[in-house]
This record gives sequence, structure tokens and C-alpha cells, in this order.
Amino acid sequence: MGVDAGLRGRTTLDRVSRVGIVGTGFIAKGLVMALEEQPDLTVSCVLTRTNAVERADFPRHDLLTCSVDELISNTDVLVECSGDVIHATAVIDQAMEASVPVVTMDAEMQVTTGSYFARRGFITKAGRRRSTRLSGSLA
Repeated sequence: MGVDAGLRGRTTLDRVSRVGIVGTGFIAKGLVMALEEQPDLTVSCVLTRTNAVERADFPRHDLLTCSVDELISNTDVLVECSGDVIHATAVIDQAMEASVPVVTMDAEMQVTTGSYFARRGFITKAGRRRSTRLSGSLA
């Protein structure tokens, strides 16, 4: 059963999904603010490599952590937007070991090391979903 078939006909999710974010830059800030508006999603942790105490500019300073283990243990889905291929690869590797699905917003990471993860678990890139018109019968 595909994801779309499994969700067809449902109006709400059974529970709130915890989203973990890797990175604290412009994209991560915007993502945190956008997710605040979603009733079925909540940001659980945001991984930073900077000093969390000094990040008063981040919209949800209380969510910052420097611990990959804390991030993964409190996450249902991981969104990677660090902008650093080497760092992203290391964090995604740990997420895959814990069977946490990953969405990346980093095209460079997807091209550089994404194929390494293709058979290890769920990984996808963020982007617009394009409508595809099929001709003929689907029966």
C-alpha cells in the first residue's frame, strides 16, 4: 500500500508528528515559523553546531540542541537544511540507523551522497509536487 492510498479519505492524522530540523540558517528559521501554523506537525528539536545560548536570533531558541542523539530520539521525520554536505551526511546516516525518514532541502547533498542512502531507508528531497497526467486506463 502506498502512502497516498493509506492516507486517502483521512481528514486528520492520528497524532501530531514530531519534526526534527538540522540547521539554523535562513531556511531552517522559515521552516520553524511555517510549521508553527500546522496543527498536525510540531518542531521537536533543531540541531545546531553553534552555541545555542548565543542564538537569540532563532525563532524558537528553546528547541535548539547540539546533540544528534537528542534530535533523533525526539523526531518522527527529519528535515535536513544545514547547507553542509559532510555534516548532513553524518546526521542522516545516524537517522537512517534509527529508521527515521529524511527530507533534505539540500540539492548538493542529494547529488553528492544521496544515492548512498537510497536503499537504507526513506529519503526524499523537498520541492513542489508536480501533477502528472497519465493517458490510457489505469485498470
